[in-house]
Amino acid sequence: MRFFSFLFLMTVLINKPFCQEISYVTNSNDNTVSVIDVSSETETNTIGVGANPLGIAFSPDGTVAYVVNNIDNTVSVINTSTETVTNTIGVGSTPNGVAFSPDGSVAYVTNNGASDVSVINITSETVTNTIGVGSDPYGIAFKSAARTVSGICSQNEFFTQIELFNIISWTPVNGAVKFIIYRDASLSIIAGETTSSTFIDHNRRPNRVENYFVTFINSAGTEVFLGQTSVSCSL
Repeated sequence: MRFFSFLFLMTVLINKPFCQEISYVTNSNDNTVSVIDVSSETETNTIGVGANPLGIAFSPDGTVAYVVNNIDNTVSVINTSTETVTNTIGVGSTPNGVAFSPDGSVAYVTNNGASDVSVINITSETVTNTIGVGSDPYGIAFKSAARTVSGICSQNEFFTQIELFNIISWTPVNGAVKFIIYRDASLSIIAGETTSSTFIDHNRRPNRVENYFVTFINSAGTEVFLGQTSVSCSL
């Protein structure tokens, strides 16, 4: 049987104020993963993994990539900041596909030879369950709710004075250390920071459109773009 490599692309905000797009390519005959810088369209690194790597997936926060090694019956865990393998997890027979849950808490691996799915806990990096499925499972995917950022204008009345303020909220992100709210697309003017999924911007002007750009810092210290919204207050 001939095996083919899979290409997966994920955008990760590495440094402000720009974002870096990278793709990982599994090279099944070389037992390696190629790292490609999308902007320059060049290979920047090669990472050694297990035998006959096939499926690959990035965690939602972009800190790790899981590579399925079909012959070794393992999953290589790659730290995307250092681009090194930090762990190897044993799974079922002849694994092929892998996918992370939307909240990044678990990963599912399809085991073609065992006709089941291995459930990996991302925190402990261990298999916590095995789910029996049909014969020769291959591809796998999670249905996820899109991360959203939204904003509304509200007001406080103090006797004869009115204060306008914007409430910015977003979908909670598992593993986020903190959130940073910017006023500009270049991510240079900070409106504030918070560890919750809501931010209140006080003393806003009436009849003015204000833009907000939200990022979060993940457990690896990487800043990841979450989304943006616009709010206008009127009296």
